[in-house]
Amino acid sequence: LNTPGDAIKVSDSTFVTIRHAKAEWTGLGCTPNKPNCATNGAYAIYPVLSQHVLVDDVIAIGASDAGIYVGQSRDVLVINSRAEFNVAGFEFENTDRCEEYDNVATNNVGGFLLFDLPGLTQYGDQCRITRNKSYTNNTDNFAPVGNIVGLVPRGTGILVLANDRLEIDNNEIYDNDTVGLVMVSYALID
Repeated sequence: LNTPGDAIKVSDSTFVTIRHAKAEWTGLGCTPNKPNCATNGAYAIYPVLSQHVLVDDVIAIGASDAGIYVGQSRDVLVINSRAEFNVAGFEFENTDRCEEYDNVATNNVGGFLLFDLPGLTQYGDQCRITRNKSYTNNTDNFAPVGNIVGLVPRGTGILVLANDRLEIDNNEIYDNDTVGLVMVSYALID
C-alpha cells in the first residue's frame, strides 16, 4: 500500500506464484477526483526475467506505468485479476508463451497492452488474450515523461505493439473512448 516505488517485484526467478494480493496507491491514487498521480510507483505487480509465472486473483490500483506487468519472461499465466486507475491495466512486454484470461481492466488509460520492444533480453511470442473484460479505460495518461506507456492514448481497450503469433479472442471490449483494439508496428513510435 502506497509504496514509494514498485509494490511487488520478482526478478530472475523460476516457478513464481503471486496470488490473493492487492497493490494500491491511495493518497495520490489516480481517481476521477485525483487525476494527477505521476508520483505513484511504476508497477503494482512486477514479475520480470522469470519463468513459470502465475498471477492469480490480484488487484492493482494506481500504478504510473502498469498495474500488472510481466516482462521478459516465459510460460506466464495471468488470471482472475483486476486492474483499475493505472496507466496500463495489464502489460506483457517481450514475454514468451503467455496467457491472460478472466481478468478485468477498467478506468485505466489502456486496458491490455502487449509490447515487443527492441534491445531487451528476448522477444515475445505465442501469447493469448482471451475471456477478459476491458471497458471504460478513459483515464487521462499520467505516465512520467519518457515512459513508453506515456504514448498510449486515453480510451484504449487493447493495444498490441510489434508482437508475433498472438491470439486475441472472446474478450468484451466496450466504452473505451479512443479505440477498442489496435495493432501497430514499432515503426509508429520509433
